Amino acid sequence: MLAEPDFTLQLVTNGVARPAAAAADPAADATTDDGAGATGEAPDRHRQSQQQLAHLDEMEALLEDLGGADEPRRLIMLENKLTPALLAEDAALLARARETISERRLATAAEKAAVDRQTAAFYQVRSAVGAFRQVARTVILDEAGRIALGLDERSSHKMTAFAKAAADSLAVAQQEPYASALALVGYDEERMAGIMTLIATFNQQAAQRRAAQKAAKRATEVRDAAVRAVCVALHQLKVEVGALARRYPQFRTLAGASPRGS
Repeated sequence: MLAEPDFTLQLVTNGVARPAAAAADPAADATTDDGAGATGEAPDRHRQSQQQLAHLDEMEALLEDLGGADEPRRLIMLENKLTPALLAEDAALLARARETISERRLATAAEKAAVDRQTAAFYQVRSAVGAFRQVARTVILDEAGRIALGLDERSSHKMTAFAKAAADSLAVAQQEPYASALALVGYDEERMAGIMTLIATFNQQAAQRRAAQKAAKRATEVRDAAVRAVCVALHQLKVEVGALARRYPQFRTLAGASPRGS
């Protein structure tokens, strides 16, 4: 999941400076294609674990082979408790795992969209507050006033901390004797309220981003648990089929069957 972006970090994409967070891949699985990098090229990255998909594909192939077994093999399977009900349970686990992958993809997309909305809202806040601070420094000249409004304080690199400090500063700026002096240079009550609205909008987007981040994390945990369940079932099924392959040669052609078993 994405941490809160640091707006001071910049990347250049197509000639446009962008925050590094905008280029980040929320909840990306650090996986690569098999053999990637063998030619010296950068490996392909995936948002979904390719190893997990390989396990699911292996289970699907084995279930398909077992489901299509001829009558002699089907009788052997029944005698050894490889029943249609058991295969149906494994198929249900497989279907659920694939569902969780889709659900996680949607949750990840929602998180990325929330990050983008938060970042866009923050740009509005940073622009408005930056202009206010510059103008305020021209009229609030005494040290006490500059301390009260935080005009000489270094801005935080964290979006939410920046917005909180800005809201605190603007709250003081709307009190006397600062309100009258700032109104003379264009920062009257209406304009100050407009900036506070921008901050409130950002705070709402930040809350939505945090909620989306938690949802994406939860979706990842659910997916991982579902895939683990398939992997356990796959191992058990391969052991059973492997045991049959040692006893009945006709089972050695089944996908995943190993005469060595374990």
